[in-house]
Amino acid sequence: PAGTSYGGQVSFSAKPSPPSNFVAATISETQIDLTWVQGAGAVNTVIRRKVNSAPTSITDGIEVYNGPGTSHSDTTCSPGVYYVYSAWSYHPIAGYSDSYVIAGSSSVVAPSVTTLAATLIGDVNATLNLEVDDGGGEPCQVRFQYGTTVAYGINTAWQSGKVTGDTVSQRITGLTQLTGYHFRAQIR
Repeated sequence: PAGTSYGGQVSFSAKPSPPSNFVAATISETQIDLTWVQGAGAVNTVIRRKVNSAPTSITDGIEVYNGPGTSHSDTTCSPGVYYVYSAWSYHPIAGYSDSYVIAGSSSVVAPSVTTLAATLIGDVNATLNLEVDDGGGEPCQVRFQYGTTVAYGINTAWQSGKVTGDTVSQRITGLTQLTGYHFRAQIR
């Protein structure tokens, strides 16, 4: 050969690694908290969300986070919806990670309770009644608040393990004859 020659110099940057340990945790009916470990070489983490299926590209779904952190609270959730999140690493020169990680969670529906009419009303006692709707979540606790004004003032003990459709009754005693009472049910 007549000698050695070289072509022009071309450079490239290796892409960042995807995030890891990506977790979606339901906090309330409108909030899901996201946590992750930032991928090696990443400057930002980009997280996108869809309902019932994972975003599969950086333009799929809606963006809920784009920044340098390792946690984010998604407070734009609707009650009872299953959200799936995908997370990519990003570097301004190298671009997005080739792969992504997925996490999913359902936003919960807050439990509710219906206060039913009092029954078995006597001269110094009565039975208070309620019906439970656990919102599709875990078993709830319920109790009654009652008193001679709408400030109530007296709480019954919490009753645990109540689920949708349960009716709960609580007998109260020691009432004052010929006195009006107010009551309401409470759930948590």
